Amino acid sequence: MRPKHSILAIATAVVSFGALSSANAQYRGNGGVTRQAQNVDQLAVQLSGEFRAHYRHAPNYRHLASDASLISGSARRIQHLARNGNTSPTLLHREVTELDKLTRHLQDMVRDSHRGRYGAARGSHVQRLLGAIGGHVNALRGEVASMQRNQRGGYGGHGHGPGYGQGSGGNPIHDPRGGRR
Repeated sequence: MRPKHSILAIATAVVSFGALSSANAQYRGNGGVTRQAQNVDQLAVQLSGEFRAHYRHAPNYRHLASDASLISGSARRIQHLARNGNTSPTLLHREVTELDKLTRHLQDMVRDSHRGRYGAARGSHVQRLLGAIGGHVNALRGEVASMQRNQRGGYGGHGHGPGYGQGSGGNPIHDPRGGRR
């Protein structure tokens, strides 16, 4: 009888280790999201200062400052969600997509300012900050996509696992090769 208890203990240990490994992987994934979102937040705060220093006389200053504030708020919201272990990668994906839209909009506004649409404005430093924010947003997109793949089990599908829909059994209720299962 001793071997049965040993096998049970080993099986329990293996399952526990797998659960802990999965939880650690989830935390590491969220840690990457948190770091990238913190970087975006810090850069957005710097960007607000640059707008105050160099764009306050531009007709679109309030719009630029508001957008920088929205980016900072979005990054903080992503940080908060990433720290919550129960947040779904799908929700993070939606938030990061919104952050990406805000960032692209602000990049367009600054580009239009430099073209003279909203009056003369300077700011190569502003463009570098926006480029850095864009890089961190892209990194966020990658982190969240990785989390989504891990959540699906890495099968690129919809959580069905290997072989699903690839001629390996078809309909689980009715076997097309004849008969019921």
